[in-house]
Amino acid sequence: MTLLLRGVFALVICSIFLSGCVAPGYSPEKEMLFEDKIHIEPRFGVFVPNEGDFSGGTVVATRLAYQYDYGQYFSLEFGATENVEQEGTAQTLTSLGQIRDLEHTALSESDRRSLVLSFDWDYRIDEDETVPYLRWGLGLGLLYTLNGTNPSVRADLLGLGIPKVYVKDQAMILVRPSIGVFWEPMENLALFADAQYDYAQSKVRVSLAGDDSKTGVVDFGGINLLVGFSYSF
Repeated sequence: MTLLLRGVFALVICSIFLSGCVAPGYSPEKEMLFEDKIHIEPRFGVFVPNEGDFSGGTVVATRLAYQYDYGQYFSLEFGATENVEQEGTAQTLTSLGQIRDLEHTALSESDRRSLVLSFDWDYRIDEDETVPYLRWGLGLGLLYTLNGTNPSVRADLLGLGIPKVYVKDQAMILVRPSIGVFWEPMENLALFADAQYDYAQSKVRVSLAGDDSKTGVVDFGGINLLVGFSYSF
């Protein structure tokens, strides 16, 4: 399923650039009547990680979007993902050199915070504004992970004479394409369901009595499935 959704998101991004960012249903008359709008969008949903040993999580986010032209937006979104736990089993460490092979199993949990600037475009299939329409976009920002240390890793390193061990929190670049379905039951209110694909990878940094060591690259990305509403003024 994850591979299928990755393919869908790739097609979405290609379509954005091939379409020239122009939304069907656009007309000079609408542009003449258009006024800039601010949209506030509370969002709630679930996180489905790419890494199979991470559990899913819950997402709460808020987006502030500026509609600068008909069907075109840029926005800033802050999100918090909770209850992401690492469920895999770490190998037994018999030497410090094995730390680089731990990857995600060095973690016990990895909640996330994200701050993303995105550009979005509406795709209307009908000029009737009461008909649901698509919105797709591309975002770039930062992902900050709140990491916990696997107790078995801590115990193994204690046996190797390292008494103070913890996995550091860390920041990384986040790329986020998205696609959503929007419906406007009234002029200043829209309801939506949105799917976002997060691409973010980084090595895990393990602090060993004050000295840092890095594991292999971990995929912190996944899919956010969200619902919410958009209020504009």
